[in-house]
Amino acid sequence: MRSLATDLMYAGRPGLEAVAAVGHQVRRLPTASPHPSGSLPAFPVAASRGPRQDKHCSWQLVGAGLAPLAFGVGCRRLTGRSAKRAGQQLRSSFSSVAAPAQDVQRAEASTKGAPFTEGSVVTLQVESLTSQGQGLARYGPSGWVVMLFGALPGEEVEARIVRNFKRYSEAGLIRVLEASPHRVEPRCPYFQSCSGCQYQHLSYEQQLQWKQRHVEDALARISKLDLPPDVVQPTVPSPLPYHYRTKMTPHLQQPPPMRQKLAGKQVARGDHANVPIGFLEESWGELRDFTGRRWKTVIDVDQCPVATEAINAALPRVRENARRRSAAANDGTSFSALAELSASSPSSSSSSSSPSAVASPGFALLLRDTTVDGVVTDGEAVVTEEIPGLGAFSFRAGGFFQNNSSILPAFVEHVLSAVSAAPDSGSSAVRPSVLIDVYCGVGLFALSASARFEQAGLRKLQRSHRSRLAGATLAVVVDPPRSGLAANALKALLRLEPSRIVYVSCDCATQARDLQEFTAGGYAVQSVTPFDLFPQTRHIEVVVVLD
Repeated sequence: MRSLATDLMYAGRPGLEAVAAVGHQVRRLPTASPHPSGSLPAFPVAASRGPRQDKHCSWQLVGAGLAPLAFGVGCRRLTGRSAKRAGQQLRSSFSSVAAPAQDVQRAEASTKGAPFTEGSVVTLQVESLTSQGQGLARYGPSGWVVMLFGALPGEEVEARIVRNFKRYSEAGLIRVLEASPHRVEPRCPYFQSCSGCQYQHLSYEQQLQWKQRHVEDALARISKLDLPPDVVQPTVPSPLPYHYRTKMTPHLQQPPPMRQKLAGKQVARGDHANVPIGFLEESWGELRDFTGRRWKTVIDVDQCPVATEAINAALPRVRENARRRSAAANDGTSFSALAELSASSPSSSSSSSSPSAVASPGFALLLRDTTVDGVVTDGEAVVTEEIPGLGAFSFRAGGFFQNNSSILPAFVEHVLSAVSAAPDSGSSAVRPSVLIDVYCGVGLFALSASARFEQAGLRKLQRSHRSRLAGATLAVVVDPPRSGLAANALKALLRLEPSRIVYVSCDCATQARDLQEFTAGGYAVQSVTPFDLFPQTRHIEVVVVLD
């Protein structure tokens, strides 16, 4: 475990100061005064800046009782061979959740290849939904698997085969011959073209049920744990099925890889007023680079029904400004010149009344909507989000913060209740006295728990602090990125031997993989609760409690 400079936060008694490390520079921040009963506490958060920020994770400890503790430690993510091995494991996990087990097995049993050529039109009976949001059908006596977006279980559809793979095919929906009773009218005119949403055509009640089934399936097949049939709870719905997303990153159209210099000259001579700004298309189109590889284009999106109303109000001017900057920046020499000039242009933050936007080297725009600052387009600006019952959190607009604020009170309360709950009656265990928040980000869980502890904060954990943990009853919250826990972080957690672990994940496949290690280390899964932080999409947040 290597210690790195990461975000350092502190919120506690009057007169104390917060120390923040940004890169290799240290600066002090004022602390929040104790909040009056019933008011929202404000926690100053200093976000690390620079390109290396996203390569770090951090640990955070919150203590209570006779010897309150407040420490944090940083650790590197996997690199080199370790990253390659983790990537192989991740791809294996993803492939195993692409379709229900019996469908994959039947597809693998077919050794004759696809029974049709690309471009063929076929009639399919859709049987289920994959964890990627695709309808799944089987074709012919061999049960050849065909997956396609926009189709629902129980529907008969007409589809065109788009791509044939070794064990399955992908198709594009032409029309629905017999519709499911759960089909609804999508709110977005770009649905099925844009890759942002997968479930707008499915009733919200069914979305919640299918997400629960996908979590159950991942646990059963990837973790291979013998869990009680009712261990996975019903999915907790979002209060806002639409207009919940507080961050959007639309992209400008880019030329295919390996052709950017040539295409850059063509774009320079083209009509910048019509350059697509939006999100990647769902299906593979006919566009290819000179090597023959398919390349997805950007769907021009002027409004998004899952984004907040304020973001949609700001989006037209952000798009206009981005196109104007693109036209001014490109001198017709190369595509990379446009990227560099766009990235070096001065950026600014603004409210929804006067938004501005600058294309990054990846030609991605930013719109971040917060309760305090409105819509901000400068990724380096520090913004503040107030969460009812939890407090006010300040963070870098381009950094990570959960994008569905409407469900955060229930989501955070569930996590905190799990880590602070007293053990079952008759158990010899005691209530945890120290909370460790791993991959803490801006400290959402640990800082929200401060009202339940005498002190709360984040510092870099030193070896000298380890003795202060002796005899303490530990509880841990882990909220890693989509790739799951780093191998060294997982081993370190097992060495700590906390009495309770609450594992929060945005990917149930990698979470199920990591649960194998925890159960092998003596832990047992007590509950699994999916939270729908991302309605209309295939994504799901899952909270697993282990003792």
